[in-house]
Amino acid sequence: MRIMKSLTTSILSGVIILLLGTSLGIGHNDDRNNDNNHMGGGMMDDGHMNGMTENMEIYGEVSVTNAITIEISVRPTEEMQQYMQGEMSQDDYSNQVTVSFTQLVEFEDLNNDGYSSDDVIVSTYQLDENSLTQPELNNNIYTINSKLDNTFQMFIESKFKDNVFYGFKWSLEIAYNFQLNNTKLAMIHTIDTKHGRMMEGHMNGEDNDMNQQDHHSQYEEHRMNDGDHNVPMFFEWAPIVEVDGVNYNITATGFDNIFAISTIQGDLIIYDPIVGVDPDSLLQTDENLSSLFRNFMNSINSPTRLGLMLAGFAILSMVFIALYAKKNN
Repeated sequence: MRIMKSLTTSILSGVIILLLGTSLGIGHNDDRNNDNNHMGGGMMDDGHMNGMTENMEIYGEVSVTNAITIEISVRPTEEMQQYMQGEMSQDDYSNQVTVSFTQLVEFEDLNNDGYSSDDVIVSTYQLDENSLTQPELNNNIYTINSKLDNTFQMFIESKFKDNVFYGFKWSLEIAYNFQLNNTKLAMIHTIDTKHGRMMEGHMNGEDNDMNQQDHHSQYEEHRMNDGDHNVPMFFEWAPIVEVDGVNYNITATGFDNIFAISTIQGDLIIYDPIVGVDPDSLLQTDENLSSLFRNFMNSINSPTRLGLMLAGFAILSMVFIALYAKKNN
């Protein structure tokens, strides 16, 4: 009787171990809330912009301190990070770009080739919290104004594709108080990315590095990006600027870690660049992460080597106990 009881207990234990062994690793189910499987974006409670796909989050912020700072960042959702922990590097799917619009510069364009370190600076207008209001957000558009005069007004519009927030486009109205005739105006920016690649390339000349200090380079294209990343960030600008209602070509130059857009004089100057994460790459990355997640779930729901070993051990144990019981009968 005691042997039969032990045999029954062992068999039941073996069956349990067999079931656990063939599915060892189960403990994660694809129980992601279907309500999260959406795309969208809009204003957050703190006045910032955000967007979301099924697996990615996009975050946008505009501020005025020692410059007008526009920042876009993208990363996997916390839920995706949790599910894929140890299976992927977050850096492979995270990125950030920060554009700092620092000042307006009136200058003498000595070589008629755009703003460079060789030119003569006549006057400047610093774009900081002392001269500008803090951004006001209304209907997905930020507004920044000069505090004391009408020199500067900036409208920053949130951009969406397929209802997903991906960046900012801004328009400037500049009524600059020029000190001399025939000078030009440069709009000065610094551009930083998480991976530090955006400020290289896309310029003419053999040395296409914006960080060079001995001379500047003109941009042949009207867009720069860090395109070798899963979610590349970009900064682009129109090839023309509107001056007093007439369109003129602009010159974009880079040197000493700054990016400058130069134009002729005028009573009202308007131009409209855009910065953000490439929306097509963002949506493709979202699909890729969904595929990685499915593969991950398939792997943890499949029999593992350890699980099969435990199952085999359970079966051998049952056979041994059965033989032992038969021998003692």
